[in-house]
Amino acid sequence: MMRLWKALHTSRRGKRGVRRADGPRARLEVEALDQRLLPSSVPNLAGMTMHFNPFAPYTNPSTSLNVQYVQDLGGGKGNFWGSYKDVLDGCSTGVTGSMTLKGLTWNPVAGGWAYDFGLTFSGATDYVNYLLGLNLARASGAGDVYVTSISGNSSDYCNGLAGLSFAGTESDSFTVTSFTGQIISSLSESGHVWYTDYRWWLW
Repeated sequence: MMRLWKALHTSRRGKRGVRRADGPRARLEVEALDQRLLPSSVPNLAGMTMHFNPFAPYTNPSTSLNVQYVQDLGGGKGNFWGSYKDVLDGCSTGVTGSMTLKGLTWNPVAGGWAYDFGLTFSGATDYVNYLLGLNLARASGAGDVYVTSISGNSSDYCNGLAGLSFAGTESDSFTVTSFTGQIISSLSESGHVWYTDYRWWLW
């Protein structure tokens, strides 16, 4: 009887050891599932205009970025085309940019959990002003776009239904040069800015 008890006890310990070995594999399967839950698309911000508000120290509050077209590349990446405007210094130019999913994080602008997309844009436009000379406008920016949901319907963002916030930096310049190469005027500004369609909740 003693030998039989030892044999059964040894066989059960072996089986428990096998079951314990399954643990790490199960955790890997859960991690893979979490990765699949992350969105593979970018938000369609076409038609959306973000009027940037300045952080302190105060910068120019008159700047805006309008997204005109979004190209979804899959895998949480996308490109976009749009326009940038600063009504105070006269800068107005087309820009191109990109969005890349960083993950799910806390929205530092409006609060709450949101999908975080890194966003960058830049562009320049030069044209002839026949009265003054050559005009050159430049603009660039970088930061994070936070959205509460991913939608291919652009009206969800234009109407504030999908939640949109931005925090980052922008800079622009507008230079007028005479036909002889002399700078007639040159204005520029830069700073930290933010935008949210939740701002009416904050006031």
